[in-house]
Amino acid sequence: MKCQQNLDNFAEAVVSNGILRVESEGLSVWLNYSEHEKNGNMAWFDYFEGNINVKNPDEEILKKMFSIAQLLNAKVQGDEGEIYNADGQADWQLWK
Repeated sequence: MKCQQNLDNFAEAVVSNGILRVESEGLSVWLNYSEHEKNGNMAWFDYFEGNINVKNPDEEILKKMFSIAQLLNAKVQGDEGEIYNADGQADWQLWK
């Protein structure tokens, strides 16, 4: 992962599959999301109290979340406690 501060005062982290742009403290947007800005869609990553939250992630976002979780030695867990794998699918065998 490579981080940089741009002339527009936004920080960006270059990660696999694109760039996470820091919009404000704890809030980033994934710029390379295939649906970015289509019909107002954005992939927002919100850090709060030790968790990164994403509202209504699709399979592409879940895959990105998994790749970030791997870097942080963390897991991707849904609202119902389900654990997601690298394919963006719930792996119910890991659910506890």
